[in-house]
Amino acid sequence: MKKIHLISILLVCFFFSTNNSYAARNIALTSTAPTIDGTIDNVWNTSLAPAQTINTTTTGTPTNAPAGRWRAMYDATNFYFLIEINDTYRWGNPTAGSYWNGDAVEICVKTGTPAKNQIGFGYVSNGTPRVYGDYTASECKMVDVTSNYSGNPGYILEVRIPKSGIAQSSLTTGGELYMEVCVNQTSNGTNRQAQLATYSSSTTHYSTYASYTAL
Repeated sequence: MKKIHLISILLVCFFFSTNNSYAARNIALTSTAPTIDGTIDNVWNTSLAPAQTINTTTTGTPTNAPAGRWRAMYDATNFYFLIEINDTYRWGNPTAGSYWNGDAVEICVKTGTPAKNQIGFGYVSNGTPRVYGDYTASECKMVDVTSNYSGNPGYILEVRIPKSGIAQSSLTTGGELYMEVCVNQTSNGTNRQAQLATYSSSTTHYSTYASYTAL
């Protein structure tokens, strides 16, 4: 299992200059909180938060590969996620209990208890996604884009998750947050056809933290 540590901006700079493979799996401390509106604030580009590619198939045949990428930051009270998705045909399942069964993003976190915590976001065009899973009180927004970081159509998901909401209030620089980011995909407007993850090909990210990677 990979090990990734929360580090300060100065340490991120150090690891980028001396060990890029290590730095590529870290998130950045920020003194400026991004506005959760689905647009890419300048802080995302100046915080040294490295991008993680979502390109490991867990099930099905991908409709877009890679599925996208994500970046993360943290401060004293929150985690922030910016997730940029490649998706030509977008469809969110509107049925309660089935928001996962279409285009969706899932942030899976091992809480401080410890326990698994699936935080899901069913696709919605230019609005608040259909939130599902174990923690549903995050602040979030989805916005469609015609040309993203790779020049493809898709959407952006921006999320703020309070540390207290996932039993991680005591987590500070040097600590570890075990997690995974997954993307559910469809192009048929009926059901999920594939899922891609960032690190592990496990099919049970939603139900156990055994395969999560430490950030």
